[in-house]
Amino acid sequence: MAPTTNSSSLSRWRQSYAEASPLRLILYLNVALYLLIALVQLGLDLWGSGGVSLKRMGALLPSGALFLLQPWGLLTYSWLHDGLLHLAGNMLLLYVLDKRLLHGIGQPRLVALYLVGGLWCAVVLLSIYMLLSALGLWLISYPVFGASGAVLTLLGASTALYPNRELELAWLGRLRQRDLLLGFIVLDVALMLLFEGNWGGHVLHLAGVLLGLLYGYLLRSRGIDLVAPLLAFYSTIERRRRRHPLPPPPPPRREREGQKELNDILDKVRSSSYSSLTPHERELLSRASEEASKEQTSSK
Repeated sequence: MAPTTNSSSLSRWRQSYAEASPLRLILYLNVALYLLIALVQLGLDLWGSGGVSLKRMGALLPSGALFLLQPWGLLTYSWLHDGLLHLAGNMLLLYVLDKRLLHGIGQPRLVALYLVGGLWCAVVLLSIYMLLSALGLWLISYPVFGASGAVLTLLGASTALYPNRELELAWLGRLRQRDLLLGFIVLDVALMLLFEGNWGGHVLHLAGVLLGLLYGYLLRSRGIDLVAPLLAFYSTIERRRRRHPLPPPPPPRREREGQKELNDILDKVRSSSYSSLTPHERELLSRASEEASKEQTSSK
């Protein structure tokens, strides 16, 4: 029974993947990367890796010299998270926004805005870091990572488009989007003024909110879509994914064995005759014939 159960679970997972929205796939990828990095890091620590940090290798390092050594952090930082609570908070909000915005601006725009939001927040952080360092203010610590900026870009866009729409959040209950967004802004600004120590994270949050609000305003009031250049590329990728869906799962082992036995019986009838069949084989052939007749009748 165990192989059948495992096969059934795998089939359900494959079906869930095939039917998942692109933004939901981003959520799955964030979770999978977090678990994979945690497991590999654990193995490295147990084997004495000499302090190697996988998260730091993909983080954003805004310091000029360090950034030149690790420029890919612009793209990879938003796929890494500092801890389980950091991941859970971002992914829960992403899950809620995926469901609420699906019929609002559509999945292609959501995915494009999410990716652009992550890159935009990194560029803003780099610019502010260079400005502050030129003034002798070292307020932004690093490494920096997390999808918060990209997720808050979506929240900002959703709020600009549907300010009174309510979101159902597990830890806060039902809240209007504009109230939730205002809460994020007030909290980030207050913590920055208190020099709480995570200036980089707060800059990412506010940059994402700003881009999201601007995007939603321009789309609603002017009909201007800031991510339009990416939509053609996204459409090409999505068409290929739908054109080559995952193959159907193989039938259960018991079903395959039953079909093989039936084929052997039919071969025996062709090579000899029906009278050469044993009572058990005749019963199996009769049962298969009845099932085929029922399926043919129901399809009419």
